[in-house]
Amino acid sequence: MKKEFILYSLAIGINRGATLLYLPFLTYSLSLADYGQYSYIQVLFQVLFPFLCLNIPSGISREGADFPLNGLIVHKKAIPYVLLIVVGTSFVAFFVEKFFSINWLLFIFLLAGVEALHNMQLSVYRVFDKHIVYFTFVVIKTIGLGLIVFLLIYFGRMSLLVLLISQVLWYFFVFLVFNVNRFVKVNLDSVSKIDFKPIIVFSVMLIPHIVSQWAMSAVNRIFIKNLLGNVALGLYSIPYSLAMVILLINSGIAIVLPQNFIRNPEYWLKTTVRVYFVKVYSGVVLLAYFSILGFLYIDCKNLNFFKLTNYVVIYYFSILTSSFFLLCFYYY
Repeated sequence: MKKEFILYSLAIGINRGATLLYLPFLTYSLSLADYGQYSYIQVLFQVLFPFLCLNIPSGISREGADFPLNGLIVHKKAIPYVLLIVVGTSFVAFFVEKFFSINWLLFIFLLAGVEALHNMQLSVYRVFDKHIVYFTFVVIKTIGLGLIVFLLIYFGRMSLLVLLISQVLWYFFVFLVFNVNRFVKVNLDSVSKIDFKPIIVFSVMLIPHIVSQWAMSAVNRIFIKNLLGNVALGLYSIPYSLAMVILLINSGIAIVLPQNFIRNPEYWLKTTVRVYFVKVYSGVVLLAYFSILGFLYIDCKNLNFFKLTNYVVIYYFSILTSSFFLLCFYYY
């Protein structure tokens, strides 16, 4: 379990912590308004992708928990339909954006589509315990985009539009390179043995749960953008991105713990294990909190790295860290 937890936590941390990696470059090269808009687009495509793929990654995980081959078969049957949905909705988004002047709608759907395809791939790797492939996929996806951001800045080509185009193209390229067939083989004669309809029902019924998790972490930014504008959203997004260090730890726990709990519930229900878990997790969170807090204080006073003129960001960061800390116990 330790190996799984470390690799999955690092992978999820790198994937969801991409904002942290890009934050210095983006705040340097984009205005607060553009950075706020970019953050807003990332929020929206994250809630949209489960709808585009009918949340089939959950079905893959369930079917493959005990019989990994079944999870792969679900992926094989679902991928043509998901591709069709992604292409179709992207065309609709393009025309809706043109006729109704809804900015960035096409990019929201394109990013949601490739994210849906990525999550299906990652679910297959997880049920087959392909830890290294899973980790490599996430690292290349994230670090590669970071390199693209750096090159755009270096050559003076950075803008919100160019950044979004680059992100879509890079994500689709990663999807093609990490074709599931390259890493996992399947006997196609087995496909007909699985009833696909109950899997779809199961997956779709979990979408409200996924949306509720998204709402807990993202709906605040939607309110801020619509009530206060992109500049305020950009200001808020900086401490939010820094506080995501805690959320990344939670994500690793949320990925690894459920399957281990199912396999060994007696162990995880022991009082000593639960107390040990709370102590270790709390210690890690406190260490991360005070480290980032010290950096923010120095930045506001001397460095001005994030272009902040007051200490209100420290107040925001403290509130967000507290909420992410409590969220872990919901996962547990």
